[in-house]
Amino acid sequence: MRISDLNDLIDNASDDIPDYIIQSWEDELDNLYEEKADNEERLEEYQDMYNNWQEYNED
Repeated sequence: MRISDLNDLIDNASDDIPDYIIQSWEDELDNLYEEKADNEERLEEYQDMYNNWQEYNED
C-alpha cells in the first residue's frame, strides 16, 4: 500500500471503523516513512560510493 493511500484511508475513515484498525494504518504509515528514510540514506551511500568509484577511474 502506498503512503498516500494510507493517508487517504486515515483522513477519510468513518466513525464505524474501530480505532484499532485506524491505529494499525497509522503504524503501517510510520513504518513506510521509516523505510523510505532508510532507503534514501542507503541511496545516498550508494551514490557516494559510485561517485568515488567514478573519480578513481578518471585518474
